[in-house]
Amino acid sequence: MLPLMSSLLTLLQERISQTGPMPFAEWMQTVLYHQPYGYYERPRSPLGRHNDFITAPEVSPLFGQALAQAIAPLLAETNGDIIEWGAGSGALACALLPALQTLNQLPTRYGIREISDSRRNEQRARFATEIPTLCDRIEWLTGTEAPSSGVRIANEVMDALPVSLFRITETGIQEGFVNDHHDQFTLEFKPPLTAGLLEHVQALGPLPLFYQSEVALSLPAWLAEVNDTLLSGAIWLIDYGFPRHEYYHPDRMQGTLMCHMAQHAHPDPLWMPGEQDITAHVDFTFVAEIADQLGLQVAGYTTQAHFLLDCGIERLLPAPECMVPYYEATQALKMLVLPHEMGELFKVMGLSRNISGKLMGFSQDKRARL
Repeated sequence: MLPLMSSLLTLLQERISQTGPMPFAEWMQTVLYHQPYGYYERPRSPLGRHNDFITAPEVSPLFGQALAQAIAPLLAETNGDIIEWGAGSGALACALLPALQTLNQLPTRYGIREISDSRRNEQRARFATEIPTLCDRIEWLTGTEAPSSGVRIANEVMDALPVSLFRITETGIQEGFVNDHHDQFTLEFKPPLTAGLLEHVQALGPLPLFYQSEVALSLPAWLAEVNDTLLSGAIWLIDYGFPRHEYYHPDRMQGTLMCHMAQHAHPDPLWMPGEQDITAHVDFTFVAEIADQLGLQVAGYTTQAHFLLDCGIERLLPAPECMVPYYEATQALKMLVLPHEMGELFKVMGLSRNISGKLMGFSQDKRARL
């Protein structure tokens, strides 16, 4: 057994032994983010084609180059900065900053909010190699800086926020807890203890008996943190998810919780703690409700395919005469926009405050579906 996993197992077992079954949200928080044993603290990045999963910025720099087309007008208006949450391998910054430089619209700074020491070290090394002349604009933020104007980005961050599990039973709504039975972790459902869970699930309306799903009750605090950094400008949220009526559809009886390891997906979140990613889709209706409460305008909501095409991603392809780069780029473009790849499942939501114009990328606006 891997040393880090062994240490995390001991920690989890001691926690359950001392205080009883662990709410699933606490389990997810611990196995993903515990320092130094959590999944996102592993020395080797989980991102990329040959690791556990791949995000759009790793698919191709075209993603960041297209996003730059939408961001540049906001930077021109606000003369502001960019802050990226959960920058992962640093691939988005490596594409976005050179594209903005080409557009003559570099931000005053590129701030990164990254909780993982391992990821920060990887990002520094990558930036020094791939964009050395732009490194002086990049800084890692602690969360204590004053608010500023500009752009905020979170690409595949919300799906990794801890979620609470719930199930509809004959006795009512129950919450998911992780217990330890003779060194075997098990999932069991009991009356809810997590504040706000019962009320949130009740507000979803009638659901079928034995229906099981999840709620990201950590989402309001996280979005409030992003909001607190912004005086004027826009927030781009890019993730996979649904409007609420699709998320909690009666036919979706087992929710959306999924685990990823070595490019394989499976539904068991108790397996190999600390060695696999755990994610859940995003309820974008919930995101819109929170944004409204924070005084943000929901300025646009659409699919990743519509957003990227609206930003002119096809015009960013290499010249066809450059056969190998053109072929590789067109294959990546298909992965980013085709419906059976990332194009339809991934959504883009734009939130804004105190700006004069519309956000680019939302000509096929789907806010009415929220």
